[in-house]
Amino acid sequence: MITLLEVGAGGLIGAPARLLVDQAVSSRTRGIFPWGTYVVNATGAFLLGLLSGLAAYHGLDRGASALLGVGFCGAYTTFS
Repeated sequence: MITLLEVGAGGLIGAPARLLVDQAVSSRTRGIFPWGTYVVNATGAFLLGLLSGLAAYHGLDRGASALLGVGFCGAYTTFS
């Protein structure tokens, strides 16, 4: 039950972050290429890779992995 709450809390932060980053980037670019989505997915993938490395090699807590990796990154990127 705690893990579910951690994932939900991460998603609660990740979804609005996606919207804000996407809008900030899209408002500064022109053309038909979705730069906002590209930036969100690139930064989200980088963060997820960083968190996976921390979990595998440096003992990142399972709760932090659920909150940041599954919750935040899942809601932040379109990989979810």
